[in-house]
Amino acid sequence: MRNQLRYPAGQHNKVHRLAEKRASYDLETVHSIMNRSFVFHVSFQPDAEDPFPTTIPMLGAMGNFAYPSAGLNEPQDCYIHGYISARMANLSRKAMDDGLPGLPVCVSVAKVDGLVLALSAFTHSCNYRSAVLFGHAALVTDESEKLWALELLTNKIIPGRWDQVRQPPNKFELMQTQILRVRVTSGSAKVRAGPPADDKEDVQDPGVMKNVWSGYVPLVERMGQPIPSAYNQLQDLPEHVRDLQEGFNEEADAYNDKLVKQYSEPYRLYNTHISEYELGSPVTLYGDIPFMQAHRKDSYVGLFWLNAAETWIDITKTKTKTDTNTNTQWISEAGTLDVLIFL
Repeated sequence: MRNQLRYPAGQHNKVHRLAEKRASYDLETVHSIMNRSFVFHVSFQPDAEDPFPTTIPMLGAMGNFAYPSAGLNEPQDCYIHGYISARMANLSRKAMDDGLPGLPVCVSVAKVDGLVLALSAFTHSCNYRSAVLFGHAALVTDESEKLWALELLTNKIIPGRWDQVRQPPNKFELMQTQILRVRVTSGSAKVRAGPPADDKEDVQDPGVMKNVWSGYVPLVERMGQPIPSAYNQLQDLPEHVRDLQEGFNEEADAYNDKLVKQYSEPYRLYNTHISEYELGSPVTLYGDIPFMQAHRKDSYVGLFWLNAAETWIDITKTKTKTDTNTNTQWISEAGTLDVLIFL
């Protein structure tokens, strides 16, 4: 297993509330959430005497000009593009004149994946993915890095688009376009991806349970069907645009399915008269041998019983703030089961 690089938890990036359940400092998680988002919110202090910070929505992408092949699990800079005002450019230059690597900034993104409806208003929540970076922003002045960053940003939004448009950018375009590079010093992510966490008293109260609907409302960001411009002359939709829509939607649907399964699908163990074992499968199948096993990334369950008839077991978990309850439903084609459970 490869070592996972992490941002050290420090004064600025440390997650305090529910950190054990939701916080992550590994580079791949933080950078992946950043790159899944189109809009980066860039915050900075405009003036020492101004008590209010300035926040500007900008387009952004993670990348490493010195090592372009570096993955999201490796150190990355944050390149941002949008309306870079003269004030922002001057602040970055002044910071460098003062001996800093650039203008101190905070860059953040957040995505809401669904609404978690609980038994009380207090325990309502959202499933979400959020990430924050801290670093120093400076204008990219090297022409080769600027062109590389423009390609990075273009292909981050639409993979392969840079090679499909008119090249190269003309002098006017390059003069009007500014790129900021943020040298990242720290970062963190916070993710919620679970069912409601109701109070035990509410779950055990028949009056509450019979009168309050609890569950999950998915919120999925998907791309619609591409629409040609009024002056478009290409008859067929380019492959890279089609791939963009399909790939983006497949990834969004896959993540949503992962969240929804916590509500709709039990964790199922099978015994279906198949003596095949697949190490990579989430379910281990042993047929007439009266033993079956299921494994996840972080847990294993094994069962031995004296009746080896075709059998399956549905396992569902319900969580409260204090307890996790496991419920099972056993379905067997025949016989009485004497069971030993190995956890």
